[in-house]
Amino acid sequence: MRELWTVVDEVLFGIGLPVLLFGVGLIYLVALRAFAYAHPLRTLRFGFSGNKKSALRALSVALGGTLGVGNITGVALALAAGGAGALFWMWVSAAVAVFLKYAEIVLALVTRRRGADGTYEGGAMHYLRGRGGVVGRAVAFLFAVLCLLCALTLGAPVQSNAAAGALSEALGVPPLLTGLLLLFFSALAVFGGIRRISAFTERLIPLMSVLYLLLCIFAVLRHSAALPAVLSRVLREAFSFSAGASGVGGFLAARALRYGVTRGLLSHEAGAGTAAMAHAVAENTPTAQGVMGVLEVLIDTFVFCTATALVLLIAFPAGFPQLSGMGLLSAAFSRLVGNFATPLLALSLFLFAYATVLAWCYYGRRAVGYLTGRASLERGYLYVYVLLVGCGALLPEGWLWALTDAVVSSLTMLHSASLLPLLPTVLRESRRAGLLGGKGAKVDGGEPVAQKEGGKILGDGRGERHRPSAARM
Repeated sequence: MRELWTVVDEVLFGIGLPVLLFGVGLIYLVALRAFAYAHPLRTLRFGFSGNKKSALRALSVALGGTLGVGNITGVALALAAGGAGALFWMWVSAAVAVFLKYAEIVLALVTRRRGADGTYEGGAMHYLRGRGGVVGRAVAFLFAVLCLLCALTLGAPVQSNAAAGALSEALGVPPLLTGLLLLFFSALAVFGGIRRISAFTERLIPLMSVLYLLLCIFAVLRHSAALPAVLSRVLREAFSFSAGASGVGGFLAARALRYGVTRGLLSHEAGAGTAAMAHAVAENTPTAQGVMGVLEVLIDTFVFCTATALVLLIAFPAGFPQLSGMGLLSAAFSRLVGNFATPLLALSLFLFAYATVLAWCYYGRRAVGYLTGRASLERGYLYVYVLLVGCGALLPEGWLWALTDAVVSSLTMLHSASLLPLLPTVLRESRRAGLLGGKGAKVDGGEPVAQKEGGKILGDGRGERHRPSAARM
């Protein structure tokens, strides 16, 4: 049985996931004219031309779900398993999948609706369902089930397990105590709903992000002379095939490719469709908020994952010792900046984990609401979720990561494949806003004039206001 699972894991997730993610991502990249890379400054202006406060709040919640242990211990485990080349494939997967993140957010805002509390509700379940056909309902149902499983694995136990390991190794705090602390503080936040969660993460994300990033920058700058060798190693090992393998088969079987894509996906979640639920609450237009999703992926992978990876690769030039994810990071920072960094690292990881717990609690609740439509079951889910946050601190790390990889990979394969028939809707909304030409903002001196609904990026024309009411595709 174990051998069968190994084969399924290697073929389905090790080969199937990268092929599907890159394939669908490239189709979207070409169809959307790679606007984020072709015109980065104009894209940035477009994203901030709408309701900035609401857009940033939704972005903070989404970043709370992505800037978690995947950026820290997940990167460490990916490099240990796949080698330095895994970093290269994290970059490639993010560069391609960034347009899938844009697409899922646009679709979520197009199909969202007002909830009973006055806030918007939306997500992949609604746009995958489409017009209500049998296939659409089945895909949406399966997505909601997998999303719920992700919340009960990646969202709750994985985060508390990483936080418990960090505090135990750095400060000697018993894992049970860490689990109880996370359980208590999570319960205080999650029963307040999305508004309390978004208000909390809006303040927490910048604090913990700056703290961790400054620590990484300090470590890298102190040993900047090692950077050329590290980057050379990344490129060299990115295309290291297994013994006896060659050609396309050997390329797809490369451990760097597999772990770079899967752990990169676990970090930025582009193509998974989950973060769209957080972005859907924004009082913003679909395309402007979609650009916020582009920023989310770029910040997650090219800033935080890269910073973590550089610290690890500088600290361990000859290979990684057999340690846990937190053990590798603690040893790396101790080598590069001294033992004082370990408590700061542990605190940073605890805050990252806590923010991710809150974001995924919301995602899971939306999935339960879609599946059952009963408020009582949604509340019951909250109690189960918070209990798993406490229990996760005591579970083995290896088993948790294996289960989480499988669930997240399954969710992403289902969602990415389902995005293909929805491409015309994304293109229509992008053209309507002036993102790809057609109707957009007036142009002054070659630059788009920012309006509430966003400005032109790749074409000429005049603006058209988007009505944010739920629309059917």
